[in-house]
Amino acid sequence: MTTTGETGTVTPFVTVVVLNWNGLRLLPPCLEAVAQTDYPAGHWETVVVDNASTDGSAEWVEANHPWVRVRRNPGNWGFGRGNNPAMRDAPGPFVVLLNSDTRVRPGWLRALVDTMAAEPRAGAATAKLLFPDDGPRRGQIQNAGGMLLPDGSGRDRGTVVDAGRVSHEPDDGRYDVREEVFFFCGAAVMLRKSALEEVGYFDERYFMYYEDLDLSWRLRMHGWNVVFAPDAVVQHEHAASSGEWSPLFTYNGERNRPLMLMKLAPWRLAVTEAGRYVAELGLNVARVAYWAIRHRQRGPLPHPSLRSPTPPDLYARSSQSPSPPDENALRLVSRTRMQARVVWSWLRDLPGVLRDRRAIKASRRVPDGVITQWMGAVRAPGLMPRLNDVARSPHPLPVAPDVKTLRSVSGRRVGIYNQFLATMGGGERHMGMAAQVLAKAGFEVELITHVPVSIDRLSARFGLDLAGVTVRTTPLLPFDQLRELTAEYDLFVNASFMSCLPTVAHRSILLVLFPFPLDTTAFGRFKAWVGARLHRQLLIPRYGTGFFGPQELAGSRYRFTAGHGQVVLETPWPGRDLDARIVLGSFRPAGTAPVRVTITARVPPLASLPIAADQNTLRLAERRAGETPLDPTPSPLWSGDVATTPGNYQTIDARIPGHLTVSGSVEVTISSPVYRPYENGGDASDPDDYRELGVAVARVMVRHPRHHLYELLFERLVPELSRRLHGLPDPRAMEYLSTYDAVLPISRFTDTWLAKYWSVRGTDILYPPVDVTQFTPRESRDRIILGVGRFFQGSHNKKHDEMIRTFGELVRDGVLPGWELHLVGGSMPEARHQKYLARCRALAAGLPVHLHVDAPADMLADLYERATVFWHATGFGNDENRDPILFEHFGITTVEAMAAGCVPVVIGKGAQPEIVADGISGFTWTTRDAWKARTVQVANDPALASRLRAGALTRSRDFGEDVFAMQLQRIVERLGLVVETGSVDPGATPTPPDENTLRLANPSPGATGEGGTGRLAGGHGE
Repeated sequence: MTTTGETGTVTPFVTVVVLNWNGLRLLPPCLEAVAQTDYPAGHWETVVVDNASTDGSAEWVEANHPWVRVRRNPGNWGFGRGNNPAMRDAPGPFVVLLNSDTRVRPGWLRALVDTMAAEPRAGAATAKLLFPDDGPRRGQIQNAGGMLLPDGSGRDRGTVVDAGRVSHEPDDGRYDVREEVFFFCGAAVMLRKSALEEVGYFDERYFMYYEDLDLSWRLRMHGWNVVFAPDAVVQHEHAASSGEWSPLFTYNGERNRPLMLMKLAPWRLAVTEAGRYVAELGLNVARVAYWAIRHRQRGPLPHPSLRSPTPPDLYARSSQSPSPPDENALRLVSRTRMQARVVWSWLRDLPGVLRDRRAIKASRRVPDGVITQWMGAVRAPGLMPRLNDVARSPHPLPVAPDVKTLRSVSGRRVGIYNQFLATMGGGERHMGMAAQVLAKAGFEVELITHVPVSIDRLSARFGLDLAGVTVRTTPLLPFDQLRELTAEYDLFVNASFMSCLPTVAHRSILLVLFPFPLDTTAFGRFKAWVGARLHRQLLIPRYGTGFFGPQELAGSRYRFTAGHGQVVLETPWPGRDLDARIVLGSFRPAGTAPVRVTITARVPPLASLPIAADQNTLRLAERRAGETPLDPTPSPLWSGDVATTPGNYQTIDARIPGHLTVSGSVEVTISSPVYRPYENGGDASDPDDYRELGVAVARVMVRHPRHHLYELLFERLVPELSRRLHGLPDPRAMEYLSTYDAVLPISRFTDTWLAKYWSVRGTDILYPPVDVTQFTPRESRDRIILGVGRFFQGSHNKKHDEMIRTFGELVRDGVLPGWELHLVGGSMPEARHQKYLARCRALAAGLPVHLHVDAPADMLADLYERATVFWHATGFGNDENRDPILFEHFGITTVEAMAAGCVPVVIGKGAQPEIVADGISGFTWTTRDAWKARTVQVANDPALASRLRAGALTRSRDFGEDVFAMQLQRIVERLGLVVETGSVDPGATPTPPDENTLRLANPSPGATGEGGTGRLAGGHGE
């Protein structure tokens, strides 16, 4: 359904849907104009959907336009319900809706396609609608996209309403700029099928009117844009079928707007508008009753006004006999009856509307605050608010809707941080591509990491052009101590796996591969509350800033400081002396001189107390001290030398004075000089430790029976509970998150878990870039099923063993004669990974299964282009809700396979359904039986395989490097940083990687979730 022309441009297949109801007068000029469309033959089709016309228009189309396919609905289903079936069945990636009262210009379709290609996050591209050339409003704008008014109604751009008078602006060039608008006009619009599959099609409650605004609103709530395409020019005779301001026109307009607001708008707006309408109905009922009882009149009954109705007691009274009802009185009765029908229809549809509202609000990505910024004719440009500027909303990460950008950051320095850059996995290539895009956009880009790595090696490994990009190596410190480093940059990008270090840069972006678990649900908050109180009652220490995570040595746990580590201790008796014990050691290389250690204590600052009760205690202590803040100056507890004895500790007992414990807590700081293991050869366990370390702290405790009870119950009897108490979510994590201007998950799957773990939604989805242009798809394919992914055990294992079992069942069933299964992936030296690889080889024995371990890039590329079917089964047999980390967070190899012409038959979990549209660009499955059935379908039906292959090729382009570059550039511009015009060339071909560098460079799984790597990610797995 898609081909590539000589210029390299992709021509997607488009279905043009023309809805008809008794349109015999309108269809001839409409279809004659459509027939002149300048778009490659064979790449578009026209479908006339007939809503049970009685004027013979459907038969006329079949007789006079055989190139048009007629689809008949059994009744007059209206606009949304009438169009939905044809839209769902459209085979290509785009579907166009066209009213029968339109006349298109030849280049209209190409303009819409180009707009959608240039705007990968556009769910809809709306045409420029002009009044007909043969009408009184010739040359005037009828619609240039729609804007949302403060009352939740829509208005056509180009329409001017002044004191109740409606006029239209001339087509003089003022609307010749491609830009975002709030909603599209259903008279002429191109819709992206993948967006419709995500947010749903037209709401069939609407017979006509407001269904386009409703769908546009839902697109925006899910992060899709609506773009105005000025070069797609269409003439439109407005309301030719329904009649402007006819009873049908009025009823549907007045009924549908409040229903839409009840489903989508903030409650205050929905209730206000519905209440206003009901109040007008009540007033009109009173007027009708008044007229029925006291209809002696001297003058005509005034027609009621919507905003300022005339009170009935102003009517002139008459003692004359009743007169026949006049025209205005009958009009009032008619309107009142129509309003009563409207309100009754609301009551009938309200339960379903509320169900839809709950579902939409639960799945949305953009909060109401962003949507309401569109309300009004004029919108001031602005930036995305920082997270902490949005008051604890359920969706504190809004997307700035503004088309124009406030370019307020003039600097050019960009720092991109990745703790695991040296592992050079899939997440690191994501980072490298971002560096390439920003460097080409004129920024000075530094890659920040802790392990030295050369730019030349990164460029070769990833196949990127990183000219002008530098690497900055800094000691690995706790996140709170890396904060100051970010102040040097105008834009700071955190691209490290499961990292959320705080930032003070002018603008900051967090790239999220997958979020670390942080249960923010009601039950999670309850567990945190219980844990915090156990900390308080059992006097469990809270490790604060300046500490690295816990490590284990000979069964005991310890934490390194980064020079200054702070611990908060609870006290059982505020205001009394507190006995404390600190156990620490110096694990420096043998022969190192003793280390000077200083221990101080102070009253903890209010902000460092995580429990409200502790904060109240501190406030009470301050009031008792005479309404003055307590002195936070540290008091010395102990100072001395600690000998370097690896694995041995020194015990220090100290008494903390009572004036430091009045708040119920005391902050203890352990200070020492630091050393860098990598500069001293490291210790025996990890020679590549790039941290900056102080001393190892094994225990900080209060010497009290309550803490001894904790040691007995938790550390000795149930040590797992002890680990959980020490592993309670750090309350600072959400504070760190609030320092970012934009959070960019790599998939909607990741975004879903952002909402579950962090109670936030991503600002935009920034899919990882895939080089989809490196393959030459072949029409003739071999009988090969291909699976690609690193051979390893644990984490999101690629399930090679399950693929071999499934293929073996198909072979034994005799349904795949002559077919082979090829599994390609990198290997890992650890024993457990080698054991897994040996198990796969044993399962493959006696079957036409080929394992290509550490295969070179050219072999993988050849298999991609020869294979008919691509399998991906990561997460099969696991619970997606319980263990989401075990599923594919994106799926680079799936996109590569689609770009090479394979038909994907992949698990319908994780992020795979975002890549593969079931039945359009491949198949998804959730059970082994469905897995086998879908594979056999593709293997035995060449026509089906060809159709799915075309859909896969088209879909793969949505994840190309050019799409990534344009989207990242747009996000950066929205943050207020000026991108040099023409400096980004997303379509440029990157430097091809060396064949050998595409192999696994680091055999141990990196902290990126054992991520993949270069332009052919599959050589090593993702």
